Amino acid sequence: CFSNMVTLGSVLGILLFATQLAVENHTQVFAQESNETMSLYRSPGDNFEIKYPSSWEKREYPAAENSSIIEFLGPSTGVEPRTPSVNIFIFPSGNQSVEQAVSEVVDELEDIQVNSTTMELSQLNVTARVLEYMVSTAHQEFHKLQLWIERPERTYVITYTNLPDKFSEYLPQFMEMITTIKIT
Repeated sequence: CFSNMVTLGSVLGILLFATQLAVENHTQVFAQESNETMSLYRSPGDNFEIKYPSSWEKREYPAAENSSIIEFLGPSTGVEPRTPSVNIFIFPSGNQSVEQAVSEVVDELEDIQVNSTTMELSQLNVTARVLEYMVSTAHQEFHKLQLWIERPERTYVITYTNLPDKFSEYLPQFMEMITTIKIT
């Protein structure tokens, strides 16, 4: 348990440091680190866009409230489930704040150590909530990092998922992706 807390704390520290670099230097820092060309995803209706690594697979889902709209899957290794992945989920927030929604999620993850912080996304002029945690299925453990972005009438949840030993390997691509988000 202690080693998981140290690992989570270390990754969160890296995330916060990398985020500060991204805010100060925009996407150049991550473009140099990942050395990956980026493609543009624009949602139908053009209210959300994000750039993603061109080598990643894009899976679009039918537009509906309270659902995933897009998932990006890293290079295939032939192993399922595919990781790394980045999923963008939208749900109507109504009168519920991001803080209330995050609190409910943390309560649902009752036996899981969740690290939580905030992060400034200067390109959106918002503060995002950040959750980092590990989850286990019957056969696999996953490391997750979520950004919760509140906009009028809806909340965007962007989740980066990877295997614990590969998490930091693809973190620069994820950080580059979030610096390109545009929500209108």
